[in-house]
Amino acid sequence: MVRLITVGKPKKGFVADGIKEFEKRLHPYSVKLEFIREGGIPRSPSLYEETKRKEWHTVVKKIRPAEKIFLWDSRGELWDTDRLVDFLKQNMTHSGKIAMVIGGPLGFPEEAYKEADYIVSLSRFTFTHQMAILMVLEQLYRAYKIISGQPYAY
Repeated sequence: MVRLITVGKPKKGFVADGIKEFEKRLHPYSVKLEFIREGGIPRSPSLYEETKRKEWHTVVKKIRPAEKIFLWDSRGELWDTDRLVDFLKQNMTHSGKIAMVIGGPLGFPEEAYKEADYIVSLSRFTFTHQMAILMVLEQLYRAYKIISGQPYAY
């Protein structure tokens, strides 16, 4: 089972609509999406690290003891869709429970990287936080369609 935990939630616009759409599409695959309401960028850069730590501590409270921690982060290893499919298949056969996490707009504090079991990047490009959520959902949907033997080409 995969749970996607993300800090902050897009409220309106095409990205929010896309997130809702992929959330519906992922429902049959038992992917759970949880938004943590915290998030945002403080006005003073001196508060960035404290903000990241607070967000991470809120995330950690949501992670269950048996779950592997999977961070979606630009500093992570580059995977392709086939690697994600293999990873999900392997965890399905081993009753793996995964908490995939997308941090807030500022990213993760250093302690998150130490606690993570996997750190994976969508790309070396930089995306907005909201776009990253949408792209992760799309990739999960694509992977589950492939796993179930259904076509997905759009």
